Parts: sequence; C-alpha cells; structure tokens
Amino acid sequence: MRRTARAAAFRLAAFAFAVLIAAPAVSAAPTPAFGGRSTSAAAPGPRTAITHQTRIQSTLHARGKVNVRTLPAAKHLKGQQGPLANVHLGRGNRASSTKPRAGGPRVASVIATTGSQPPIGGVTPSLAGLAFAASTATGFEPADPYVAVGPDHVVQVVNVEMRIQGRQGEGVGTHDTALSALFLLPSPLDNPPGPVTFNTDPRVIYDSLHGRWLASETSYDCDTYGGATFGHGYIDWAISDTADPTGFWTIYSLGYTDLLPDYPGVGTSTDKVVLSANMYAFTGPSCTFATSPGPPDIVALDWGQLAAGGNIEFIAVAAPGLFTVRPALQVPATSTTVFGVAEDLATGDVEYVTVTGTVPSPGSSLNISATDMTTGATALDAFADPTKLPDPRQPGVNSPLVGAVDERPTDAIWQANRLLFVATTNCHVPADTIDRDCVRVGELNTSTSPPSQRQDFLLSQNNEDLYFGGVGLSYNGSLHV
Repeated sequence: MRRTARAAAFRLAAFAFAVLIAAPAVSAAPTPAFGGRSTSAAAPGPRTAITHQTRIQSTLHARGKVNVRTLPAAKHLKGQQGPLANVHLGRGNRASSTKPRAGGPRVASVIATTGSQPPIGGVTPSLAGLAFAASTATGFEPADPYVAVGPDHVVQVVNVEMRIQGRQGEGVGTHDTALSALFLLPSPLDNPPGPVTFNTDPRVIYDSLHGRWLASETSYDCDTYGGATFGHGYIDWAISDTADPTGFWTIYSLGYTDLLPDYPGVGTSTDKVVLSANMYAFTGPSCTFATSPGPPDIVALDWGQLAAGGNIEFIAVAAPGLFTVRPALQVPATSTTVFGVAEDLATGDVEYVTVTGTVPSPGSSLNISATDMTTGATALDAFADPTKLPDPRQPGVNSPLVGAVDERPTDAIWQANRLLFVATTNCHVPADTIDRDCVRVGELNTSTSPPSQRQDFLLSQNNEDLYFGGVGLSYNGSLHV
C-alpha cells in the first residue's frame, strides 16, 4: 500500500505528544497553487509558500484511553490488514527526471557491507525484531517496520503488531499486542458490531523534549455510514500520558470521507506536531482507490495544547505538486520550524520542505514552502526512476516481492541544522552481477537559505537487496542507518 520506513533505530529523542482533544478545525483562507519552479541554475528554486486551509472532509475524533499493560496478546486480533496490505499505491504515471546537474553527473559512493563485521566499539548485537513468524499480525510483506528508543524502553511496530521492551531487551510486563487494540478500532466482534476496519503503515516515535511516545497508523473501512459514497480513511495516533510507554495512552483519529490518508508521516518542532499523508480517493465499493493521488495533506497541531491535555485545534493544508511529504523528527527539538523533504509529484525531484507558523486561534497561521534541491552547485540527484527499481529478491515463496518498493523518501530526521533523509534506489554493487535495491542517505545543511548538500551516498550489500531504510541520530550526533 505504501511501503513504510525501516526501523529508525537508536532514535534517542524522536517525538510524541500528549493530548486531550475535542476541538474541530480552524477556519482558513483558500490555498493558492504552488508557484513555478525557478529556472536559475545558481541556487535551488523556491516554490510559493501556501497559507493554511482546513480540508472539509477531515474531522477530529477522541477515541478514549487504553492501558497498555491490560491489552491482549496479538493472537487475539480485533482487526486486520485489508485489501491494501500487499498493494502499493504510488504517484501514478510521471516522466523520469532528466534534469542536468549544474556540476555534471554525480556518482554516488557505494558502501559495500559484508553482514559479518564485528560490532562497532564492542556494542552487543541489536535486539531481535518482530519476525514474520511472531504472529499473524506480522505475517504481511513488506514488513512495514519502525522502532523508537526512549530513556528506558524500546518500542517496535511491525505491520499491525507492537512490542515494548527494556533497552537491554528485557520484558516490561506487556504483551506483543495488536495495533487494532491499541488504537481502539471498531470490530465485527464488538457489541454492537462495528464496521470492518483495516489498518496498516505503523510508526512509533519518542520526543525527549516533551517526554511522550506517539504511535500512528492508517486505518480505513469500505462502509457508507455517515454519508460516505464508498468508505472512510483515518490517520490514527496514540499518545502516551507519560514517558513510560507501558502505562496509559490517549487515542485520537483524523477522519476523511471517501479519502484514504496513505503512508502517514510525522515530524515535530518545539511548538508544533506535523502529520502528513498522501491522499487517494475512493473510486468504488470494496475499497477501490484511485491510481494517482490528489494533493497530500499536511496537518499541524500545537504542542502547548497537546501537553496541557485540554481541547486542541488542528490545521489541515493541501500541498499541491508534492508526493510523500516526510516531516522530520527533531532530536532533540530546538527549532519552531518543522523541516522535511518530499518528492516532486511530476518530476521526482528532491524538495526541501519547511512548515512555520502557529496553530492556536486567534491568529493561527501555517506556512509551507518547498525548494527544489536538484539545481545549483551542490545539487542532489532526483529520487530514483521507479521503472529501474528492482523488485526485492528474498528467500521464500514471495520472491521477488513484486511492487513492494518505490523511490519515495521513507524517513527524515533533523538535529542542529542537519536534515537527513533516506529512500530506496537502484545501484550496481561491486562484485555483483545485477542491479540491486540500495538505501540512499542524503543530508542537507539547513543553516543557510537555501540549504546546501552535505552528503549523499548509498548503502549496499553484495547479493542482497536493501530497502525501506530508516535513519536516526544519537544525542552526540552519531548517525545510524
């Protein structure tokens, strides 16, 4: 359906928010279209900033509270991944980017790894991940994995299952539980029964500035209640009440009528939380969706309202011309700007995105700008041509894994003017006989306007496909991919 980011491990400060919610949308002015791309080769070209608006179809819901310690084990699933579990929703048809680079073609450096290198600095091996065989909740491909690390805990989400452990892998008194239970999704088993609801695309993050965890996902149904023609889509999120993820979480959702908010992302600053999603229209019964997306949604919430636990407001903004906006997590949060990257919907170019402004009314405003980073002296290559991406080859019956990956950015993180992002691309690995899927790591210096490239390289492995990269930064700035 979307191919989420591989675990952003070692994220010592990532994101969350604590919220009680009941307030609906902020009124807003119409959104002008993004402006034209700059034709100058001397610097990246800015897009026109857009003011905020509220998407009519979106409605904020407070679902309630859950105590993670009392959630059932994952084998007692209430929900499931539905028709989109193994289907990829892309950007539709677009031409490959053929824009010349100002400094000539850039040859990405390929770092070949063997998979048998000793641990760096004597560090013990990683914690075991949630495997395919862990339960039916993880038995989907691709795996859609994500990891967050807090002061005392590690939280993993894979497909529709969540695991909480201590930092040494020890148990903390909780079950591996189904995300449908965490997010209080309706179920046909409820009394009275609810609509059949499917969920996918999980993420989990920890924000050290506010000391909260946030888990998010997409859910959807194919039901016509409430005036829908074909169904409903939701961005769900769960916020821990404290820095302890084993206690109480508060559950919310942003609902859309006849729209699917696909592959949601989340970013943070000192004063804002930003959610993003590609928007696909329902086009028929039984969860049939458009093959090309409409403008993605960027949703902003105020940290002060969220942390206070009272009513909150939100601003939902359409961002024409972009695809898969990845707002970055600040680790730790030190700026009021939310930084991020996105793919140009038409060309595949790398877009540097900023979100500024305030959410609470009166006087709320939200400004989003995007800058083309594929021009200028330190230009980045566009995201990979999707027609050249090999289907990942893997053991088992589902090899190759057809339609599982694409070129879009999968994760982004920001610290001290370092904006890093990861994506999947194609590359030729030394000593290999065929092209492989490789993880691309790009870094921008955001201390200048426009920003400049710091590095852009690939991670590869002989005879292996690497995809769904994740990125993390420790407090001392050490990069983990």
